[in-house]
Amino acid sequence: MKSSRYLAIISMFLAALLFLGCHKNVVYDENLKIPKEGWPVALPAYFDVNIEDSTSFYSMYLNIQNNDNYPNSNIYFFITVVFPDGGMARDTVNFLLADQYGKWLGKGMGNEKTNQFLYRREMLFPFGGTYRFYIEQAMRADTLKGITSIGIKLEKELQNQ
Repeated sequence: MKSSRYLAIISMFLAALLFLGCHKNVVYDENLKIPKEGWPVALPAYFDVNIEDSTSFYSMYLNIQNNDNYPNSNIYFFITVVFPDGGMARDTVNFLLADQYGKWLGKGMGNEKTNQFLYRREMLFPFGGTYRFYIEQAMRADTLKGITSIGIKLEKELQNQ
């Protein structure tokens, strides 16, 4: 009896260490709620991220939450990064939110699904400071319905991967 109790305690401790170890490389993780009326094309979401380590590589993810009111199976974004020195980089990306049969992808119950897409791996920021990430919906709709939140997650990559 005692050995199984100790085994359970040790297992919980190891699981907690594993959970904490997986998240220690997260540099930034934030999501913004989109108004129920929809996401206006003229209102990009933006995130200010302070990068202290300019020698490490990072992975960036886009977090997208949608519901059944979203009228498409995919979504296009314009992503603009403004560097601390004022320089800029811009990209266009497309992600699938539903399969070929119209079944929503992602996790969640009910009519709301959450997806996390790898946007870029091995990103290197040229110098330390605050970077601003703008995410604009690029779906040619004045107000895009059915997207309930948008966010980014930035992780420092491990050196020996």
